Amino acid sequence: MPARALAYVALLLAVASLSLPRSMAQAPQEPANAAHAFLTALTGDVDAAYKTLLEESPLASDPERVKKVVSDTKKLFGPKSAYGSPRKDEAIERIKAERVGNDLAVLRYLYKFDRLPVVWHFTYYRTDEKWVLVGVRFDHEYDSLVP
Repeated sequence: MPARALAYVALLLAVASLSLPRSMAQAPQEPANAAHAFLTALTGDVDAAYKTLLEESPLASDPERVKKVVSDTKKLFGPKSAYGSPRKDEAIERIKAERVGNDLAVLRYLYKFDRLPVVWHFTYYRTDEKWVLVGVRFDHEYDSLVP
C-alpha cells in the first residue's frame, strides 16, 4: 500500500506540473532578477537604472540608441505621460519567460500604469556561463502576447 500511495502522489505531481506554463519553469533566475530590478528602479533615476542594466551589455556600445531609449523611458514615466502613473500595487508582472535553446532567455513583463499597461521585452544571451542583455525595448502591442 505505501508504494501505491507513493505512485499516486508522483502521478499527482506530474499532472500538476503539466498545468504550469512550461516556459515559466525554464526561465533562468539571474536575467529575471536583473530585469525586475531594472523595472523597479525606473520610478527613481532612469539614467542610473539603464546604466546598471547595460553595464556589461553590448547594447551600451551604441550611445545614440541608448540615448533614445532613455529619453523615451523618461517620457513614459514623466508627469504628463499618457499612460498615467505606475500602479501602487503590483505595477510589475512577469507574463512570459522562455528559454530558446540553452543560451537564450526571452522575458516579457507587463508594467501597469493607471491608464494603460506597457509591455517590456528583455532578451539575454549566455556567453561563458554569464547571462548578458542583448535586447531591451517596450511597446504596447498586447495582441502579440496571446499565442
